[in-house]
Amino acid sequence: MSSATDEWSFLDDAWRFAVVLTGHEETALKLVESSLEKLARRTDAADPVRAKRILFSTLYRAHRALPSSPAPVTPAETAAAKFHRLAEPGRSAWVLLSMGLFAGEELAGLLGESPADLAAYLGDARRSFSVEDPG
Repeated sequence: MSSATDEWSFLDDAWRFAVVLTGHEETALKLVESSLEKLARRTDAADPVRAKRILFSTLYRAHRALPSSPAPVTPAETAAAKFHRLAEPGRSAWVLLSMGLFAGEELAGLLGESPADLAAYLGDARRSFSVEDPG
């Protein structure tokens, strides 16, 4: 039997994902807070597995409306910067897949992409990520 803490351990990953999405810790904090508020208002998120999927899809959708972030300042922002520069939806797919949070088909559904398109986006992200960073 798992504890509530174990069932909600994905919150740390949600924070890391938000930092990659936004490129800035302060903006990531606001994104996570607003996404958790939306999650709390839902009546269909009592199951932690469903809550995880809803939270990550909310983070993914909500970050698109955010303005560009300033240059990285903190160590977390600097670490996330290379990922942050990848194009969407490849960036989110690459990060979520590398975190091991979702299986392929579930990840495609979360991002609203077909499995074939998701594979192409992941390939593009992999190629972009492996290119030597000039900075």
